[in-house]
Amino acid sequence: MVSLARSEALTTPAKALDDLFYEQGERAGDEFPSLVATHFDQIFKDEDAFNGIQVLSLDCPPITTPSGSLVRFRGMIQSTMSNEIFPLTYEHEDMTKLGGWGLVDKLEFRMDEMDHRDSTLTDRSVYWAVSVPGESAFITEALDDTRSTSSTTDSKPSEVLPELEREIMKAQPHKFPIASKHIGVQVKTYTKDTSAFKPTDIVTFVGLFMIDGLGPPSLEDMNNNKEPDFVPTIHVFFARLHPKTIAPFVYPLRLSTPSDEAYQVEGYQGCLDSVLNDRTELISWIAEEALGGDQLAAEWVITVAVARVYSRHPDVLPPALTISSFPPPPKVATTRPKPTLAHVLALLLPATAFLDLPKNLSAWSDEGGHVSGSSEAGKPPLPQAVHFAPRSVDEDLHSGALQLAPGTVLTILEAGVEEGVLSSQAVENLQTLRSVIRTQTLHYKYPFSSGLGFEFHTELPCIVLCEGGKTGRSLFLPDNEVTLPLCPKASGGDKEYNLYRGASDIKLPPGDKLEGFRRLICGALVGDVKVTQAVGKYIQADFVKERSEGASKPSTITPDDLRLRMNVVRLLALTHHEAEVTEDIWNKVKALDEARRSRLKRS
Repeated sequence: MVSLARSEALTTPAKALDDLFYEQGERAGDEFPSLVATHFDQIFKDEDAFNGIQVLSLDCPPITTPSGSLVRFRGMIQSTMSNEIFPLTYEHEDMTKLGGWGLVDKLEFRMDEMDHRDSTLTDRSVYWAVSVPGESAFITEALDDTRSTSSTTDSKPSEVLPELEREIMKAQPHKFPIASKHIGVQVKTYTKDTSAFKPTDIVTFVGLFMIDGLGPPSLEDMNNNKEPDFVPTIHVFFARLHPKTIAPFVYPLRLSTPSDEAYQVEGYQGCLDSVLNDRTELISWIAEEALGGDQLAAEWVITVAVARVYSRHPDVLPPALTISSFPPPPKVATTRPKPTLAHVLALLLPATAFLDLPKNLSAWSDEGGHVSGSSEAGKPPLPQAVHFAPRSVDEDLHSGALQLAPGTVLTILEAGVEEGVLSSQAVENLQTLRSVIRTQTLHYKYPFSSGLGFEFHTELPCIVLCEGGKTGRSLFLPDNEVTLPLCPKASGGDKEYNLYRGASDIKLPPGDKLEGFRRLICGALVGDVKVTQAVGKYIQADFVKERSEGASKPSTITPDDLRLRMNVVRLLALTHHEAEVTEDIWNKVKALDEARRSRLKRS
């Protein structure tokens, strides 16, 4: 019975919805949208069945998706739009019919021909959703696994749509934070639990694909009989909210077994020795490929990369890392290249973004500069607006470069930026970036909002690459908790080139080893560690001892140092795949921090 319902939902989803209405709609009444969500979620509960739903993606874009198909789309909420009023049910030709889900639009009569006296009016939530910005290819492949690339419907395929309709189906670039190709769709949801989605939430939507007008029309447009802009739209059957943009990796690895096929590559043993060996090799690989052989910097990179917001009150936020003494991009390059570190992190982490501060901040205006994203081979990145914060323009929320999904690791290149008078846009952007680094908050700018705008929480671990000047610090960004001068190994005259190699020039480890690296670091992102009472007392006693022994020294450990180490100790335990913080992990954190402090003194 379930397989029959599933087959009908895949091939004729509109009919499956209509059938459900005639079978149970009258009994469900106003709760019919919840019934729809429960019904379709249940018949696609099995993973293989869910993977059989057509994916809306760059490989299967809206332009080639037949209208009326059942699709799934995993995306980030970019903006919330005004709710729409629609008839859940209405009378037509002495019959009670179902409204919503795009069904009314398919009927051959106008809305004003319906008898509204017997209609049930309600509202639905409307969002604009985009592909997850900066999502790594290996994560997309894992989460968008599909057994089906097409769907059989009775609707005309998009290939035969008029050229005008083909043009309007393109994603709106101003609603995506980085300069790269992506999917953008209007999403209409019908249940109460889907009415509270907020910007940067990651959600998988399953529903009917249609070409609909963008948002509810304004009174002025209705009075002028103005046709709306038409965009790809999903009328949602059910939705699944994701906590982060992460594939299902296991934590801790040592507890897994070779029989765990969902998590283990063939022959990979999740034991302690394998974890520690992979961790050591991962640090060495990052150091050699992206940091000139600096293993201390590489270990700090993976430590900060797995950080998250532990608490808002009191603040226990991701510690930002500044790698100073980082050389600027080579001047011989025709375009300003990314540091190799940004490419390496994209191979390891679920989602990454790269923010390139322009060389001349005084020229940073509404029309100048760009934020780099992924691009086609051999082609420069596409231009993007220079605003870091989202802003409302004519009641349309334009994305900002920092409107990113939780857990996205942000690499910021300051190296090569020249001192000078800052433009007003540069000041605003740097204030926005400082807020994200210091407090993990991003202010959205809306008309009539006071101060910086409406505040939204972020979770963006940040790595700043800067030259540092005489102070060894960033010129424009706040003094981060973790500052480390880069100390590359001697490598002849190509040191700068080594730090700015393209993705194709990176020497990759064997496939199974790279998979092991990903399972190590991505597993740490979903893991959790505890600090037992015994270890807490050990740390406190050790801090008191260290303070008393160093009372006569100018570099005495401070309470701020203890706070930083207490934050980092969890992260280091995560990268070791420990279930709880141990005394050994605490001692490793002390050694790691002392090595950093020692290098700072020498620089």
